[in-house]
Order: sequence, then structure tokens, then C-alpha cells
Amino acid sequence: MTTKNISRRPCTFEMADAGDDTLSELSKTPSVFTLNVTENVTESRLKAVKDSIAEEVNILEKIQEPHEDDVTEMIQAYDLLTWLEFKVGCEDKAEEFNKKALALAGEENRAAFSLGNRAHLMWSQGDVDQTMVCLSRLAPLRQGGAQEQCTAAIQGGQAYCLLRLGGLSNLLNSLTLYEKALSTKPQSCLWVLQAGRVYKRLAHPNFLKKGEKIDKELKAKREQNARICFQNVSQQSSNPRLKAMAFSDLANMGSISRLPRRDIQHLCDEALKHDCQSPYVLLHCGKSLVWIDISKAKGLLEEASNLRPSSHVSFELGRCFFSMSKKYPCRAEYYQNEAEKSYRESVRLAPNNMPARYSLAVLLWDIGRIEEARKECMRIIATVKAQDQCYAQTLMKAYEKAAICQLELCQDKEFVANLTPPISVSSLKEGAENMLLIALEMGYNLLSQREIEIYLRPSLVSLAHISFDKKDTSSALQMISTVFHYAKQPRYSLQALDKLLDHVSDAPKDIIYVLKSYHDLRSYEKAYALLQMYTTRLGPSVISHDLHQQLALSAAYARLRFDSRHAAQIFKSLFYLCKQTRDSLRAGQTHGKPSPSSGALPQPKPSDTSASDQALDVLILHDEPRDPSALGLIFRELQQAIISVFGLNVSRNLKGCYEPGQKQKLLFKEITKAEVVLVLLGPDPMRPYFEGVLDFLPGFMEKSEDNPVPPRILIACTNDSVEVQSPVSVFPKTPFIAPVVASLKAVEQRCQDNDEALGVTSDMSEDRVSAIVGDVLSFFCCLTSIDWQPPSDMTH
Repeated sequence: MTTKNISRRPCTFEMADAGDDTLSELSKTPSVFTLNVTENVTESRLKAVKDSIAEEVNILEKIQEPHEDDVTEMIQAYDLLTWLEFKVGCEDKAEEFNKKALALAGEENRAAFSLGNRAHLMWSQGDVDQTMVCLSRLAPLRQGGAQEQCTAAIQGGQAYCLLRLGGLSNLLNSLTLYEKALSTKPQSCLWVLQAGRVYKRLAHPNFLKKGEKIDKELKAKREQNARICFQNVSQQSSNPRLKAMAFSDLANMGSISRLPRRDIQHLCDEALKHDCQSPYVLLHCGKSLVWIDISKAKGLLEEASNLRPSSHVSFELGRCFFSMSKKYPCRAEYYQNEAEKSYRESVRLAPNNMPARYSLAVLLWDIGRIEEARKECMRIIATVKAQDQCYAQTLMKAYEKAAICQLELCQDKEFVANLTPPISVSSLKEGAENMLLIALEMGYNLLSQREIEIYLRPSLVSLAHISFDKKDTSSALQMISTVFHYAKQPRYSLQALDKLLDHVSDAPKDIIYVLKSYHDLRSYEKAYALLQMYTTRLGPSVISHDLHQQLALSAAYARLRFDSRHAAQIFKSLFYLCKQTRDSLRAGQTHGKPSPSSGALPQPKPSDTSASDQALDVLILHDEPRDPSALGLIFRELQQAIISVFGLNVSRNLKGCYEPGQKQKLLFKEITKAEVVLVLLGPDPMRPYFEGVLDFLPGFMEKSEDNPVPPRILIACTNDSVEVQSPVSVFPKTPFIAPVVASLKAVEQRCQDNDEALGVTSDMSEDRVSAIVGDVLSFFCCLTSIDWQPPSDMTH
């Protein structure tokens, strides 16, 4: 037997000296040697596949009366073993398996793929004569009426090879070949079963990335296609071995998708009824029954291990023992020892079985052998490449578990005492932090948001605790924001932030960091409460005017959505923040624009009440004809809504203002008393007396001794059909007032009648609720001349 290193066994046609015609014909001959294997198949992977297929062949060869599908599968296995032995340098074994394939295939169409393999094998050995013999035998099989059947047989053989080699590209190409082969020979239950296995493997999260997320629709589609394939085989195949495997695959998929227990039990019973000696069937039924009948599952897995010891079976047996250690605490130590033996046997049989190695690490962690668990995780990290999709989730979990082990070891005094430079507790913690971030980044790309919180919860909790251990507030808050980036749900970050509060200094920088962090985590009420606390304790100069407004409006937004009864308190406080500047200017205390730091949110004092009865928050002017009008109705609804929703004083004064000789004097008195003048305009023509009122308004924009701070004058049109003409066209406009009034009424009605906040109901959609809140806040911002950035969770 000739054995050569795999690195020195390139399969190239130039290894023999022959004519170009022969070389050209050979390059067009389908075989495993010319198969487009797109994945980087490692030597260890080749060996694992070779050993697995060899064990399956041993079982197939023992069948007394093989079915046609059994013979076809043996030919497929021999063909792939031919190439695998050749790749590892065992040419004698490769030729032996090729002869077995040809002997089983005979001169039928299914011999075409095996003949192609032999032609390439002979060519690589320099035997041109045998190469030509193989090509001449292939010619009649690929011509005439048998051409389609021959092509289908070749496609089936190629698809099997790609399926067994694995990898995303190989599996996708395998699926394409199976679909082509089945279009010619749909009655092949073997190919249908194998296509189902391709669909099943492609439904794994590692193969379902859409951009940076899992494509759930594609996952469901592939799982459904796999079930259809297995169901067809279980119903149509006359081969009990295939039927048993199809039932066991259905049971395995059912256990993953949480089918009712009786359905899984029934599928396992059907599988075992048709073939109770198949290691494949015993393995999959054992896996499926672990959460239903753990004792029976253990027996099936042990039987499978006795029939055909394999890394996979030992791994599943270890998982079964580990589950039994949880179910039967009185015998936990015994089952833990058995689980460890099984996991170590699995790793011994296949050192690259990373899920088995990770499960061993979890077991060691569970029984308190933290340092050993960390070492196993570090072996996974050192072995698996980040781009290896087959083990992406295992690598992600290994990073997380290794980090948690390191953090735990940092609390072990004996372990810490034995550390030698340059390794220290701080370096271990820093390394753990980096590994947790890597795990979360991988999870962010692999898992859904819900799965991140389920499977990576230890990482989120650990990072939240790490943030609490940070020495400076800004570093802690940066880590908290990182946790929020991955978790999206803010509870982990908020827990850490709450712990951090007692350690925050009174430095303005730290306070602003904390306030912004609570705001970014959508804890608007907490941010607003802290704003009031810090303002009361440290004075209004600590926090900027703009941040005051942002926090207050976000809190108002939250109350509109969740507790509308108390939103008016925030609106009124914020309105008086703006009014405070006007009052101070009237008293001659300041001149010009208010400083950015002068904006505390003062709650109205008891003494403010009498003053506010005399001063007006909002004065509404509108044309009021003798007959009831739509404009008058809108005015009354707007007036009541501003009082109820915003908590402001609202008045109008038209009567008596328009008598001869009194118009200008009374109008001046009322307008200068108001903070905001709202001019309500409708589509109907205005009466002359109201046009005269509008003529006076531009004069109030000029400062004077009696009018040191002119009121804010706004034009409120009922809808887009209203045309604003000179002289009031110079004033800013509010949003169209009719929809605003409708939204204000919705909030007012909900508060008064139901005593609850706005919420999604059968007659009010999420979009409608967002639109109402948006209208209310936009109108208030117009009244107060505030530029506000809506929260990210506000869709309107």
C-alpha cells in the first residue's frame, strides 16, 4: 500500500503524459475528482468523513437481502471513499473501493460515476491504457435513450459526496443536484431521503444568515421541505431501513420544534418497528426521547454505541447522562462521572467535535472544576476559526464560558495567589471583558434579538457587573451602552445603572452622562426624576437648557403613552420654564437671550397661582360671528384641551375690545398680558372688525417700555384650505389645528373617561396612537418654540 502526505497529493491532469484530446475528454468526465468542492475541507474533516462512511458501509454489507436503494447507497459510499483514500495518499485502498463500486454497479447507468472515478484514478497513476478503457465504457452509457438516466445517476452520486463533505456552499450545490436528479427519477426514495437531510442541515442557524441576522422565513421553508421529504419516504418507500430512518428524522425534528410528546413517541415507535438495529435510527430516537423518557433514551443511545461507537453517539450519550444528573439529584455524582466519560470518549474519537468539547466544559463548570472548564473553552477558541460557520455558535458560547470562568477564577484566592507576571487579576478581567464582547458580537450576527437574551444572558449580566466595577463613571456608562446595544431590552443596562447611581459624583460631566444614559435607555421617567433631584440639590446651572427640554418632553411623551393623567404636570412646568425668562425680563433682572444654563424646570409655587390668574398663558383670538360656526366649536374644544392636557391658563377677549375708542387700548392690555397669542383662522371670510384686530397685531412685535418682551404670536389655520394674508403672514404657523384638536381631545377623553393612558386597542392601532402623541407634542413645541428630537421608539 502506498501512503503519501496529503499536502503532496494534488490531483492534476498534468501528472501523466498523454495527448490533449484524451486530457480534454477526461476533464469533461464527471467524477469526485472533478467535483467542485467549494469549501476548504481540512485533513481532519476528510478523516472524520472517511471513518464515518466506512462504518456505515460495514453495516450495509451485512444486509442479507439488500434493497436496490441499499445497493445504490453502497455504490455512493464506495465512490466517495475512493476519493477520500486517494486524498490521504492511500491509492491501493482507493482502487479497492473503486473496484467494489464497479462490481455492484455492473454495466448499468449507475456505473457511470464509478467509471469516471476509475478513469481519473488510472490517469493519476499514469496508466493511460486503463484510462482509455474506462472512457470507452462510459461512451455508450452517455448516449441514446439512456443518457437522461445516466446523467441522473451521476448527479445523485455527486450530490451525495457534497452532502457528506458538508459546508454551506457544498450543501447548496448538493441540493441543486438532488433536485435535478429527482426531476428525472422522482421514484428514488434514497435521493428524497438524502435531499431531506440536506434541507434539515441547511435549516441550522449557521446557514441562515441574511445580512447580519437569521432569515426566519428561509429557516421555516427549509424545515418544511425536509419534513415533506421524510414524510414521502416514510409513506412511499418499500425499504424498511429507509422508512425507519425517515421516521427517526421526523422524530428528531419534532423534538426540536416541540411537537406533542405522544407524536414524538409515535414516530420513534414507528422507526424502531421498521429497523431496531440501525445505529442511525437508535441515535436519533434516543436524542428525541431525552426529554420524554430519559431512561429509554439512555438505553437506545447505549445500544447505538455498542453497535457502532462514534463521536456523535458518545456525545449524545453524555448529554443524556448530564440530563439524568439533573433529574435524579440523589445519583448526580454517578451520572456526572458517566457524562464526563462519554464526552471525553467523544472528543477522543473526534478531537474536532467542538460541541462535545464545549459540553464537557459546561459539565466541568457545573461540578466546580472551573479551571479545567476554562482550558477546554480556550482549546475551542484556539482551534476554531472565526469564519468557520459550522462551529460558529459553539465558538460564540466558548468565548462566553471562558470569560465567565476567568471572572470566577478571579474570585478564587488560591488561584490568584498562584498567578505569575505578566498575568494578573486585572489582565484576566480585561481579557474576560474582551471575550464577552466578542461573544455578543458573534451572537448579534447569528441570533435573533430574543435568542441573544436567552442564550447570551450570562454575557449581558456579566458585562453589566463589569460596568459597575469600572473606576470612572464615563467608562462604566460606556460599557452600559454597549450592553444595551446588544440586548436592546434595557433591563440589564438599567440594573447596572441603578447600582452606579450611589457612586456618581456631583461633577456636572458625570451627572449629564447619567441623565443621558437613562434617556437613551428609554427610562424617561427616571431621567426626569433625577433631573428634578439634581436641579433641586445643585441648582439650575448644572444642566443645560436644551437637555432640560429634551428630558422633560421625553418624559411627557412617556406619560402620554402610559400615564396621561399626569402629563399636564410636565407640560406646565416646561411652559413655565420658558415663561420664567419673560417674567425676569419684565422685572428688569436680565436683558437679551437667556443663558443656556438658566433652565431649571421649576414646579409652580403656591404663590404662582394668583399671578397666573392675572397673567395669561395662552390668549386665543378668532372671528366669532353671531351664528354658531365650526370655527367657534374648534375654539371651544381647543381651549378646553389646552387647559386639560397642558394645564395652562387659556382665555379670549373679543367682547368689548372692538367698541369705538376702546379697541386699541383693551387689545393692547390683553395681548401684553399673554405669553402666547394664538390667532385662529378658518376658511370663511372674516368680518371687518376682526380684520381690524389683525391689523394691530404686527405692532406688538416691537419692544417698548410697556411691552419689554413681546408675546409670541402664532397663526393657527384649521386646515390647508385657509390662506393667510398680510399683515399676519409674517407670524409663524402651528400645525393645522383641526387634526391637532382631534388628537388633544383623544388624550383628554382617555384621561377623563377611562382614567388611563393611550394604548393600542381594537379601535386604535399603534400607528394611530403614535400619530396622536406626535400631534400633541408638535403643537406644544410650537407654543413654547422648542426644537425637540423625538425618542427613537416614537414612530410618528
